[in-house]
Amino acid sequence: MRRFPALAAALAVMPAQAFAHSSVPGIEGFYTGFIHPLTTPAQIVALLATSLLIGQFRPSRYGVLGGGYVAALLAGLLFGDPLADLDPWLFGTATLAAGLAALLPGRVLPLAAALAVAAGFLLGAGSVPDAGGPLKDRIFTMAGSMLGGTALMLYAAGLATVALDKIRRNWFSIGLRILSAWVAAISALMLALALAVPGASV
Repeated sequence: MRRFPALAAALAVMPAQAFAHSSVPGIEGFYTGFIHPLTTPAQIVALLATSLLIGQFRPSRYGVLGGGYVAALLAGLLFGDPLADLDPWLFGTATLAAGLAALLPGRVLPLAAALAVAAGFLLGAGSVPDAGGPLKDRIFTMAGSMLGGTALMLYAAGLATVALDKIRRNWFSIGLRILSAWVAAISALMLALALAVPGASV
């Protein structure tokens, strides 16, 4: 260590113990909630399908689509049952949302809005923390899920919208439709598996 004073100093000040316990109470639960939409295949495909669906609409439609999604996400967090098996519903909604994004991108606003609302509610309901424990910790976790579910969807949808605006080439819009079709196909296969083996984790 004498030969490497800088390395020794760096190792000495590394907050290894601090990483084990956050100095802010509840912050672990917040981050757990934030990444929760990325922890199960059902939630991942539902989030991706919804993002592809919304992202291919004009930004002027974001108020209806994104607003409905966010409101439904909050409703799902408030009224969802943490013990419910929502995987089949998530896969089914993802299949429909991605299918619409592939077949009729940026069109049929009422149906797209309904699917965005359904996906938001199911994602929220699937992120409800288990009962028990301090109320404060549950609120932190749910706040993280709310922010994570909203931010992840809006960033992905916004990326698609901006890319469509900047890359005005047929091949890119076709590529998004192909990606949407793949997500729809994967969701349909996972839905079939979930229905064939009820209660099985996919």
